[in-house]
Amino acid sequence: MQSNPHYRPDIDGLRAIAVLLVVASHLHVPWLAGGYIGVDVFFVISGYLISSIIMPQIASGAFSLLDFYERRVRRIFPALIVMLAATIPFAWHYLLPTEMTAYARSLLAAVFACSNTLLWSWHGYFDTANEFKPLLHTWSLGVEEQFYLIFPILLLLLARLRNPRAVKAVVLLLTGVSFAAACILVHHNPRAAFFTIFLRAWELLLGAILSQKYLPTLRTSVARNIASAAGLLCILIPAVLYTADTTFPGLTALSPCLGACLVIAAGETGPSLIGRILSLRPFVFFGLISYSLYLWHWPVQVFANFHHIQTCSPLACDAPISRTTQLGVFALSVILATLSWRFVETPFRKGAYRPSRRFLFLTSGFAGGLVAAAAGILIATHGEPTRFSPQAVQAATYLAFDTYEPWRWNACALGLDLTSRDSFDQKRCLPFTPDHPHYLLLGDSHAAHLWPGLAAVFPDLEIGQANVAGCNLLPDRTGDRNPICRQMADFLYRDLLPSHGVDTIIFSALWHDNDLPEIARLANYTHQHHIRLILIGPSIAYALPLPRILASETSAAQPYANPDDQKLDARMSTLARDLWKVEYISFFANVCSQGCPSYAAPGVPMLLDTNHFTPGGSTLFAQSMRDRHQLP
Repeated sequence: MQSNPHYRPDIDGLRAIAVLLVVASHLHVPWLAGGYIGVDVFFVISGYLISSIIMPQIASGAFSLLDFYERRVRRIFPALIVMLAATIPFAWHYLLPTEMTAYARSLLAAVFACSNTLLWSWHGYFDTANEFKPLLHTWSLGVEEQFYLIFPILLLLLARLRNPRAVKAVVLLLTGVSFAAACILVHHNPRAAFFTIFLRAWELLLGAILSQKYLPTLRTSVARNIASAAGLLCILIPAVLYTADTTFPGLTALSPCLGACLVIAAGETGPSLIGRILSLRPFVFFGLISYSLYLWHWPVQVFANFHHIQTCSPLACDAPISRTTQLGVFALSVILATLSWRFVETPFRKGAYRPSRRFLFLTSGFAGGLVAAAAGILIATHGEPTRFSPQAVQAATYLAFDTYEPWRWNACALGLDLTSRDSFDQKRCLPFTPDHPHYLLLGDSHAAHLWPGLAAVFPDLEIGQANVAGCNLLPDRTGDRNPICRQMADFLYRDLLPSHGVDTIIFSALWHDNDLPEIARLANYTHQHHIRLILIGPSIAYALPLPRILASETSAAQPYANPDDQKLDARMSTLARDLWKVEYISFFANVCSQGCPSYAAPGVPMLLDTNHFTPGGSTLFAQSMRDRHQLP
């Protein structure tokens, strides 16, 4: 390490900051919710280090594409394949068939460096919770490897021009275009902006720009200290302030990326206080194991989550894993990462036991082939359902139920990740015919999950639909900070309802006690505008996804139900009758007179997760409304 004159211990320290932020974010450290920006710091570091090697080699004609890919295989593949192989027995033990099939696809994608593409292709607001996807984190490896598959080839083509200015111009242009596209598309297709290589390329290209001295250097001690301190703040402040609700990446990714650039740039021309701190042994150690720590921490945490839900008492299952368990996850991850770095990463890269290129490619291909074959078998067998009873397999299929079409996502039901209601299909979602009673289903996803049942049971009614997931669309949302929530509320209460002849609002949401005052304002609004309001009360919710409870062959799901929902339902029913003076439909009164059913029909659970109806559950509830003459 010390014999390498180009070695930068401060960059290893920066790697340590990046990986520790990511791990802290994943472990739900409350004051580091934005720690996911550590991945962006990694991208900049990677772009800097690799470009500083290959771009001069290409310019001088000394570059070998085969040598480059050999180095990438040595760096990435051995540790990755060991981690992937190690997750298979745990997946076999914990994952239900639908989950196993999704895991197998992600396993195959990780082997072929296209995890980001797979995750981009998975759509649907209620995909399996991220906390239960063991290989979710490999998306960033896919971005990197796709970048390094394309970037050297592009540089080799540009080298034929024998014009360094042209190379610089193209790199700067690609960076700008990628960044601009990411800033725009993150508001229209956030999933693509997050996972697509082209929309992430600007982060790696920033490192390339820095490595080639395309920007002014920091020559004085004062400049280095100011730049490095500012850079570290540009990384740490977003890590503290950003949350899962932050629109990301795009413009919000600029701060951590520029922060990484400033810290790296400050260390190019001399020491700084921040550089010395980052060069301390604890930081350097975590920097050295950062790749392996990134690989191991996430599957360890995911399987700890699975263990938690399999061993929890019913009413404690929805609680997060304890701080003690989180510390254990971190400690085990560090141990596994250290072993991986010492006995897998290092021997494949240097030392007496460093394998030859031929042996490297043969063993890597063989090991990758075995893992890919295992993934193929699991996919072909649909997750080996013979591990479970037929009833468990049938129930578990609903864990992967795609609500995209039944709930009419991105047309009549929108997600908070959007920043404009442009995708709301007014013609399809508000089919109001003159001289015909007009119904409108309003609310959040708890309104959207009613749509399949209402459409099936009341085909004679013309029911419109306007829903925003995570936004109950009550009148106070006209001032909401979230743009899609605010825009839809404005449209409804200021444009649609006062002048477009809606006769009846069917309002449903994931209700909480603090919604009651705003429901009163909704009731006043509808009275003032002579609109009939039918309020749908809270429905049953469980501590775990109901299909998972049923798949575990538990004798009864009721112990997992949240008792607070029924209490809130009784309170809302009284308020609706005595104070709000509106019609009220109670799920518990309609459906649970003899105990809340776990199944809507044979083999069809009432819920597809902890609190949303399956289409069968929605239909059962809607039929109860028809039988009781609550609609029309």
